[in-house]
Amino acid sequence: MEIIEKVFGVPWVYDLFQIVISGYSFKREILKKYVISSKTTWLLDVGCGTGFCSKMLANEKNVNYIGVDNNFSYIQKATSHKFKNAEFWCTEVQTFLKTINNRKYDLIL
Repeated sequence: MEIIEKVFGVPWVYDLFQIVISGYSFKREILKKYVISSKTTWLLDVGCGTGFCSKMLANEKNVNYIGVDNNFSYIQKATSHKFKNAEFWCTEVQTFLKTINNRKYDLIL
């Protein structure tokens, strides 16, 4: 298990894996259908990884995006996408949920 965690802890390996299993294609379709060109949307991306969704939504002014992942390297890459309506948290999801009590989301990935 430790080797797998080390290998997938590398952002480019994670991205390659997502491409191979069509994980990013699935997310792209969800975003196109439910988020892009919709009314103002609050999106919570649990396990946001390297920020694929934030990269795809970077030009959407009506989207407020929050990405949560416990891998610091992934969060560093995600923040490099420069999506001004994005907020990233490097923490466990349980900790994040305790921190922001009453925020509501339109979509949770």
